[in-house]
Amino acid sequence: MVVTNFQNTIFIISMAILSLSIIAIFLRSVIGPTVADRIICVNMIGTKIIIFICMVAGFLKEDFLIDVALVYALINFVSMVVLTYAYGYVYEKRELEKMKKNLKKGGKK
Repeated sequence: MVVTNFQNTIFIISMAILSLSIIAIFLRSVIGPTVADRIICVNMIGTKIIIFICMVAGFLKEDFLIDVALVYALINFVSMVVLTYAYGYVYEKRELEKMKKNLKKGGKK
């Protein structure tokens, strides 16, 4: 009985630390100076939420939550691919416009 109480205490402390790190990453994403920083922070938050769901599954001893975490991981991965692709497209478009403006001004950088 003492072992389960110790394990429950470790789970609760770990989940609290994980929650605090999610809050800190969220604040960093709000402060982040570039869009790339924000995309990375959103990816980190998604990964930490997956870890949190797995820890809750271990704490409650419910196996179906692992399936939920796997589905969430797939959604997180696909959303990061889409966000990265969209950001890359916008970035390339901006750089192309800058190059066109420089060529019109006489080739100065």
